[in-house]
Amino acid sequence: MDDDLSIHIAMRQIFKTWATEWKLDTYSNALQALERMAESPPNAVLMDVSMPEITGIECTRKVKKMMPDLPVIMFTARADTETFIASIIAGATGYLVKPTASLEIIAAVKKALEGLPALCPETEKTIIKWLQSFGENVSEWGLTAREQEILIHLCRNHSDKEIGKILKISSGTVHMHLHSVYKKLGVRDRNEAKKKFIGLL
Repeated sequence: MDDDLSIHIAMRQIFKTWATEWKLDTYSNALQALERMAESPPNAVLMDVSMPEITGIECTRKVKKMMPDLPVIMFTARADTETFIASIIAGATGYLVKPTASLEIIAAVKKALEGLPALCPETEKTIIKWLQSFGENVSEWGLTAREQEILIHLCRNHSDKEIGKILKISSGTVHMHLHSVYKKLGVRDRNEAKKKFIGLL
């Protein structure tokens, strides 16, 4: 999915040359793509981040709700840490930064189909850097292991009830932990907590 027609043309040529056995469908509109995917589920998705109507990150979230096991690879010009982390939290299993060599794109799709993460070298550096800073922040914030778990689920837009069901605790206990998380992070609500966790605040 990409709203740039030149990318559609380039991808058709890449798949025609290097993956003749694969069928490629391209969409410039995320809502249209979601509708078509519901009718005819693909094996993998290449998703741009910046698209009209809804972003690629939001579209990824919707795709993963429809088809949890479907691998989604972000294919974007955006190389910032915040977009990468938000994409992974939304459910992406890969992240490629444009421009990417043809064979690297094909290799990434193959990895995703095998259930492996599909990350370009630039993105691998990004995740290592973010994990290092996350470790420092967690230590500074003083979050417990349970609070870290809940914060991760919060970033995946799970409700208190959903978090409780996943972690096998009551919604009231989740709410209590979230109150503690907000206090430790110095934030007022879920949105501010997500932003601080990802690095936007």
